[in-house]
Amino acid sequence: MRLVAIAAILLGGFALLKADVTLAFIGDSIVNGSTDYEPIPPSGDTNFSIGHWVNLLSTNLIGVGGIGWTNHGVGSRTFALMVSNGDYLDALTSKPQYLVIHCGVNDVNLSVSWNTLVGHLNTIAQAAKNSNATVVVDEIFPWSNGTDAQNITVRSYNTNFSTWVQTNANAGKLLRTHDAMGQTRVSTGQLDDLLANYDKDGVHLTTNGYRNWGALIMTNYFDWIRPPSRGPRIRGLRLTAQ
Repeated sequence: MRLVAIAAILLGGFALLKADVTLAFIGDSIVNGSTDYEPIPPSGDTNFSIGHWVNLLSTNLIGVGGIGWTNHGVGSRTFALMVSNGDYLDALTSKPQYLVIHCGVNDVNLSVSWNTLVGHLNTIAQAAKNSNATVVVDEIFPWSNGTDAQNITVRSYNTNFSTWVQTNANAGKLLRTHDAMGQTRVSTGQLDDLLANYDKDGVHLTTNGYRNWGALIMTNYFDWIRPPSRGPRIRGLRLTAQ
């Protein structure tokens, strides 16, 4: 099945993008691109760069420009390593409006407790707040190579991310991506495997996976910047199967 990102009708009559609106990504090899695409300046296959797809889709949507981005993803990162290596501080030097975090599968693999993980998340969130950036926590994707028990933890952590965002609504947002990226695993009856079209090697994404992920980010992004008093909710992008 091939997924095609389609620009929707934009409602509201206001400027969607500003030059100073940027997304800075931090996280593990899924953010990095799993092909050593990053860091900037880029080299390698842009089809495996989430920043590339966000910029491309936003450019196609509004016709000019596109959303500026930086990528500080590093392979094998956990929340602890993002903090100890200062990835979030490097990302915040670009003064992004949103600091997007996609991390956690390595924490699950290492059996890191939620209390330990959330302590590091709080550290990152406080620094983002001090930099006038909003933390965006992306859900952990279904893990095809993970055991049934590990995917139970993935789903539990995603629930905890949602609770954390609700508790920190003034400083955090949630990207609900897990279900959209997954397919049902027979042994659990849950969306514990990546969709076959998105699954490169059991954990990393194919080009189609990055494109869909980028579209999901764009849908949320245009909702975030929508002025609450300026008309109906925007549907930035939608996906149709062909």
